[in-house]
Amino acid sequence: MDYIDACRIAYEYYQAAWHVRGLCEAKDLGEKWIFYPASDEVFFGNSHITVSKRDGRIEPFVLPDVENFRLMKNGVVTEIPEEFRS
Repeated sequence: MDYIDACRIAYEYYQAAWHVRGLCEAKDLGEKWIFYPASDEVFFGNSHITVSKRDGRIEPFVLPDVENFRLMKNGVVTEIPEEFRS
């Protein structure tokens, strides 16, 4: 799975599930990327998603969680390609 395909997966997911206009941030967490949607609205009860580098599988990124806090702290911010930005 390359990063562009992962961005597309996250973009399409957030548009369908949350009706957002694009992605605003992503972090490389090692075995997966976490993506944040661009939106002016607060979404209660929803979690952000990760996309697996191995197979493109989407998983919720739930907080609070000790391991997920560690992943966020050590994650490397990656640039969102223009076509997926808001």
